[in-house]
Amino acid sequence: MPERLRKPAKERRETAEPRAPYLSDPLLPAPTPGESARNAAEDLTSFVASLSPADRWAAGATSLLLLTLALPWRWTRDDEEIIGIIAAWPVLLLGAAVLAFVYLRARRAGAALDRRLRLGQLAASAGAALFAGIYLPWASQTHSLRALGRSIAIVESSPQIGAYLGLVCALAALFAAFPAIKVDR
Repeated sequence: MPERLRKPAKERRETAEPRAPYLSDPLLPAPTPGESARNAAEDLTSFVASLSPADRWAAGATSLLLLTLALPWRWTRDDEEIIGIIAAWPVLLLGAAVLAFVYLRARRAGAALDRRLRLGQLAASAGAALFAGIYLPWASQTHSLRALGRSIAIVESSPQIGAYLGLVCALAALFAAFPAIKVDR
């Protein structure tokens, strides 16, 4: 029998080497919220710096388009102001698609997939611009009341500043998507 097993169990426990915890490396302190925000900002800055100028314009214009969804897009007589997320939710989906296409292309997809992503970006930005352009006349509803030889316009609903800014940002994202279509040979 080996020497270590000849000793009684109590002596074996006392003479045994102390066991290291499962994670023998010391735990690092959790990053503070400020450090986490700084790291996220540095990652975002390096990602944007790696984009081509056309992709920067497309991502910036689309990001501004998504920010305009927090503004009022439509005023109605019954509901007062309606913000863009409720009134123009397709723009939210199409804008998110544009940002996803830019991100996937920046992560160096294959050549065949890259061409499809470029076309998808163009289609999504064109859809957002088309919806924002159609939204303006759709949001305008007036009725006229005729009495005593006069005609009085009664406004039922009208587009607000968010719809106009959204159209400008959507058009900027669309024009930024056109250079992305060029095939690098």
